[in-house]
Amino acid sequence: MELNKEPVRVLQCTSQLSAGGVQSFLLNYSAHMDKTKIVFDYVVQTDEKCEYDDIVEKDGSIIHHVTSMNISIKSYMNDLYKILKEHPEYQIVHANLNFRNIFSLLAAKKAGVKVRISHSHSNYAAESILKKIRRWVFRILLPLAATDYWACSELAGTCLYGKSKNVKVIHNAIETEKFLYSEIIREEIRKKMDIESKEVWLHVGMFGKVKNHDFLIDLFAVYLKKNPETVLILCGDGEEKVNIENKVKNYNIADKVYFMGKINNVCDFYNVADVMLCTSLYEGLPLVCIEAQASGCAIVASNAVPKEALWNENTIQCEDWNFDKWEIAIKTLLKCQIDRKQININCKHAGYDINTEAQKLEKKYLELYEGR
Repeated sequence: MELNKEPVRVLQCTSQLSAGGVQSFLLNYSAHMDKTKIVFDYVVQTDEKCEYDDIVEKDGSIIHHVTSMNISIKSYMNDLYKILKEHPEYQIVHANLNFRNIFSLLAAKKAGVKVRISHSHSNYAAESILKKIRRWVFRILLPLAATDYWACSELAGTCLYGKSKNVKVIHNAIETEKFLYSEIIREEIRKKMDIESKEVWLHVGMFGKVKNHDFLIDLFAVYLKKNPETVLILCGDGEEKVNIENKVKNYNIADKVYFMGKINNVCDFYNVADVMLCTSLYEGLPLVCIEAQASGCAIVASNAVPKEALWNENTIQCEDWNFDKWEIAIKTLLKCQIDRKQININCKHAGYDINTEAQKLEKKYLELYEGR
């Protein structure tokens, strides 16, 4: 089949275009693709205007609004089916809803879409017998709907598909130059926050149970007793934020913890920090770890972070939740003598540079389009 002069339009199925790991993945790749070849359009499960809507529409993308699966899966599938029948130009549907991918892809198959991609963006354990059964059923039924299996990491692929599928790993890539370490920014912000002489911990992520802020605050409170010249910067927002603020007050360490909220200059705080803590209970492949490493920031991460996401010499993974082990890891990394600017190059070599990876993904979409 010969390509039309018009670009191939890939329909991305997601929840909504608000700040989040999946949305960052989609926007990062879209922004670095050749729009004469590939354009992303979106199916979202909300009628409300979201923070990324203007960005994607300005970029030439179309947003389709459908019924949320939380309201009715049947209505969602019917809405999506109608869109696909009205727009036969969509011959690639890319589902980014983890275990709910199957509903998007079944609707796409019914509509005659040739390429139907299931993408796993996370890795988490089933919390009940019922959820284990649902996963088992999903893995049996998914081959009826999907033509291709993608994931952000090997662990994320195993989580969604089991171990039997041929999974293509698509890295959560970034603009590595944007995160190049700056001593000037580090000094400016530290001076502004009056933490110039402090040891600075950083956590970046939503306030939700999965990010395990409870353990982070407990660890920090214990660490402070022996290392009082330490501060913790928390970037993000979410439903658990109030609970964590109360926990910090109960420990009487409010003067040591900075709640920055949802900010647009997270890259600056990687410069400010001496070490970033990733205490998550589960992860797909955390973009914040990629970004922090590009800035040369040391990282201590839980076992939930895939090993392929930690390649710099100033990263350590803790296998359990023992406070002493985390403290030893932090102290070990603080002694590391590295060139934070030079280490930025490692990010490119590890396959996380968006300019290179976007070209690869662009080529993959075109191959799939032409080959089906």
